[in-house]
Amino acid sequence: MSDIYSQRRTVILDVDGTLVASAPIHREAFQTVLTEHGILCDPGSFLGLSTERAFEEMLRDRPRSVEISALAEEKRRRATTLMYAAPDLLIPGAIDVLNELSEHFRLALCSSGSRRTVEAARERGLPVDLCEVVITAEDCLVSKPHPEPYLTCLARLDVRATLAVAVEDTPIGISSALAAGLRSVLVGPASDVSELNEAIEWGRVRLANALTDVPSVIESLF
Repeated sequence: MSDIYSQRRTVILDVDGTLVASAPIHREAFQTVLTEHGILCDPGSFLGLSTERAFEEMLRDRPRSVEISALAEEKRRRATTLMYAAPDLLIPGAIDVLNELSEHFRLALCSSGSRRTVEAARERGLPVDLCEVVITAEDCLVSKPHPEPYLTCLARLDVRATLAVAVEDTPIGISSALAAGLRSVLVGPASDVSELNEAIEWGRVRLANALTDVPSVIESLF
């Protein structure tokens, strides 16, 4: 590949669940806050949304005495504490995959989560500085599955969507990327991707069994 072409091709990676093993952490933090406020709800299906959006969805038809913003901040504090205490915070292969991708592509991070997660991952050795742009919940008014996070990332990179590929671990994230015009790689078990079948059929979404498979799958998309 030519140097000019490789410098333009871009890979934008999600953080939570894709590079950071944060799903159990977020579930526990949500569950603790919900339980302490006497709210019976399983937060599992809301992982992948921003914290505020997740609470809005969980509590949509439930009475509450505490503002969403207060619940969200409480949950973030608990999640941050759990992240720094977790013995294995990074997804296996995360460091090597970022290093490998950086040799051939421009890199960026695009997350609906907090910048705290990115900083916790950096402290565990994730080479965040290889990424030209880092978008988190603090940078957007609307979170995934809305396309704003990816559109913001593309604008800051000054790159067209046709020259970029998103890497995600949930259909929520993939929906955001597709709506922004990106082709995507979904990492992990493809157990519930029915809403993505058309995108998969048309080659706009490819599946990867593990993060370490992502570099070769991305090459096939380009």
